[in-house]
Amino acid sequence: MVIETIRKICLTLSAPSLTAGEAAAFIGEIVEDPGESLPITVRPSDSAFSLAEVVRRFGTNEPSYVELSLSGTSTLSVRELAEVFDKYTELLRLHPSKSTRIIFQDINLEEGPCNSAIIAEVKFAPGDERDIDRAAVTSVTVRRNI
Repeated sequence: MVIETIRKICLTLSAPSLTAGEAAAFIGEIVEDPGESLPITVRPSDSAFSLAEVVRRFGTNEPSYVELSLSGTSTLSVRELAEVFDKYTELLRLHPSKSTRIIFQDINLEEGPCNSAIIAEVKFAPGDERDIDRAAVTSVTVRRNI
């Protein structure tokens, strides 16, 4: 269900006309919407995620990206994401203490091209820092590319 939720959010954010409130309502229950250019806090319908924030594009009411935090009981690997979203690129870390992140761009789904990118923060198993495909995903950002 985790992958399916991410896939659906990608497709939703690909809509040419979408408000941040509509994106938030699609994801789950709106907990807080301070308005203006501030993010909307959402309790996701999918219990695999503990929290979501819909961040507005500055100066508009359009969503810029959605940050999703996986719940402590959810598991997701880079390999599982790659099976659906295809190729990814490891992003450069500016500091060795920063988390490793990967990005999926040019996403094509069964429904067609997805105007979104997926950025995943990953955590390696101890002693397994070389096999990124087996790394655990700790959070996901779905960025709207419109």
